[in-house]
Amino acid sequence: MSSMRPLHALLITSCLLAAPAWAQKEAASTKKSRDPKIAEQLKDFKAALAEKKFLGDDRAIGIIDTLLEAWPEMHPKDRKDSLKAIEKVFKGKKRKPGTPALYQAAVVALGSMGPDSGKILAKIYDRPPFGNKPRDWISMRELVLESAGRSKDEKQIKFLLDEATRGYEDRIKAAAGKALGQFAESDFKVRKEIVSKLLVDYGRIEGDTKSNQFNDPQVITRKRTLGAIADPWNRTLSRLTGQQFRTSEEWYAWYNKHKNSKKGWGG
Repeated sequence: MSSMRPLHALLITSCLLAAPAWAQKEAASTKKSRDPKIAEQLKDFKAALAEKKFLGDDRAIGIIDTLLEAWPEMHPKDRKDSLKAIEKVFKGKKRKPGTPALYQAAVVALGSMGPDSGKILAKIYDRPPFGNKPRDWISMRELVLESAGRSKDEKQIKFLLDEATRGYEDRIKAAAGKALGQFAESDFKVRKEIVSKLLVDYGRIEGDTKSNQFNDPQVITRKRTLGAIADPWNRTLSRLTGQQFRTSEEWYAWYNKHKNSKKGWGG
């Protein structure tokens, strides 16, 4: 991946480690009127995206950073316009996998802009450029999944569950499973659904690793998959339930005792 400006690299790190406090629960805007500065920034953003040979990308990244800083108090209509503008990053001429900085900036920012960004992230995941050459863009696809989780948009839970349990790429399964941990504050029924769906796939994968046919390609593949997902999925299951276990069998034993009651789930 190409290098990024230090400020933006710091933004990505801080957003992925922990969403800003205001993003933990989407705060209502405190602005009573629209900010004319936002309109000017969005106009400049559009011009930066239109520059030839992507020469405006650094300027566009700086504007995204500014919009993200202003987001907590931004007027609802300015928020809507900002989301539309950032979505356009993915609609123009496509960058190459070696120059992902603008895509990274947009995806990370969207993840911190609340539930309204979730549908945008789900939409761009399978569209060009990420969808037509998924292996070339696997790091970006992981980032999209993590940001979709951070958006706290419960409408994207099915999307994340599908990628976690039906995906063929171990890194994608791990990232989607990790993203689902962001719904630890959701209602009991929502958390229960996530846990039950993850456990079905987790148990199947772990069970396939216990065959005595050590040279069986499927066993080898399943062991690799288990190695990739075990830690992130265990962390997610812990966040959703308040429990600590290390194997699917332990999780199943606990889940079967507590699936019909909130008691013991924590949260």
